[in-house]
Amino acid sequence: MVDYSLAEIDAIEKCFPTITVYIYDFHRVQAWQRWAKASKNGLSHDQQKDFLRLMQNLAYAGTPEQYNKKLEELKKWNVYVENRKVRDYCDKVWLQCFGRWAHAFRKQQVANIVNTNNGVERQNHLFKYSYLPRSIDKSIYGIALMLVESFIPGSYQRYLDTNLKLSSCHRRYHGAIPEYLHNRPPNFVKHCLKSKFASAEYKQYDIRCVNHERGEFLVRSTHDNNLFYAVKFETPSCQCESWRKSQYPCKHFFAIFNFFDEWSFSCLPEFYRNSVFLTLDIDHVTAHMPAGLDVEPTKQQCSSQCGSVRSNDDANSEGLENENIISVAEADHDSDRKSDEGNPDETAKSSTWQPNAMKVRRILLEKLDSLKNLAFVVDDSKALDDASSAIDKIILDLYGRCTDQNGLPLRQSPVKKKLKTTSVDYHKVFHKKLPKRRKFTKKVASHVTVEDKKPVETITTEEVSLFSIL
Repeated sequence: MVDYSLAEIDAIEKCFPTITVYIYDFHRVQAWQRWAKASKNGLSHDQQKDFLRLMQNLAYAGTPEQYNKKLEELKKWNVYVENRKVRDYCDKVWLQCFGRWAHAFRKQQVANIVNTNNGVERQNHLFKYSYLPRSIDKSIYGIALMLVESFIPGSYQRYLDTNLKLSSCHRRYHGAIPEYLHNRPPNFVKHCLKSKFASAEYKQYDIRCVNHERGEFLVRSTHDNNLFYAVKFETPSCQCESWRKSQYPCKHFFAIFNFFDEWSFSCLPEFYRNSVFLTLDIDHVTAHMPAGLDVEPTKQQCSSQCGSVRSNDDANSEGLENENIISVAEADHDSDRKSDEGNPDETAKSSTWQPNAMKVRRILLEKLDSLKNLAFVVDDSKALDDASSAIDKIILDLYGRCTDQNGLPLRQSPVKKKLKTTSVDYHKVFHKKLPKRRKFTKKVASHVTVEDKKPVETITTEEVSLFSIL
């Protein structure tokens, strides 16, 4: 999927001769709208609407026969006949490459559900406006360094985090969601739930079985009783508009699920059910999970399974953490012993050595996170109440060990780390540009000219004496 760029299309097809390049629908419609609104093409407001309508009918024609019928309708349009610019734009730009944008000539790719290139554009926008402004080194080396060491790892980590938060490893699904929709993208789950709800209006006589062994059926349309859609399971397909646009199971599939127990969602081909576009990427999570622990345990198994897993995992994790603490303690103790060999007072203190508080605090916080996750999958109220009581005791014990002054707990400020210019994190710092200094200009008063200035009238002594007498 690319924009309408002949140079890009030729380059892709030369590098990959076996593939077919299609033009993305959004940019195609956007190009039509911009051309129609341009004043130089001489289309009125009503003519613009008619042009877009006729071109959209060509694009969304379901079969080649329907496409040819819509093409004849376009060529009979009076504006197409009279306006040479419209004819040249349609014939020389779009109709010569109709196989790249007309849906009637697109190959059905069930396992590759991609209808947009917004993902690439979003990555480009993110790198251009979020990463590059923070970079000090704008050379090719600096940009390549940021791509390899900052942008790509950051994007991949966000991808993993998003998949994890949407999976059953993070939280339990609602009971109304079927199990076959677990660990799938939200848009796919919503589409299937809507289709399942819409399939409730079908009756058994609305479905005709053509070949039960191969999974071929005819499902009646809800808008036209004389119209039937062919549904196939061997190569998942349906003749309805919903399937053609999304390649997701439509309400006709779910109608068959409702009345034929032999044909369900699990009967769809494996390459379709396990497609990367229909499943979440949680392999990095399940690969590190203990053996025998399901991704999402059932309610009956939850309390017993989580209890056994908690005991075994906590024992293993405590053993590993204790080994880490001991190894760190030995390393720090050896360094302290080497530096304090000549000081008997320091050697006496080293005998009462304790692990670094920061490292132990980090281990404690990790255990609290695991405890928080386990609290979501335990339904035994007594076990939760006992755990809450034990945590209250721990809180009181830790609160009594806090360093305080006049009753206020104290905590030292963390040490600020200075970033080096060569480090990758230095490129993540946003350095705000200072505004340019304004030059001071001395203001000079402008001369004001008074026009039509009237002469001042003088009063004589005779007039003054006359006014005084009056």
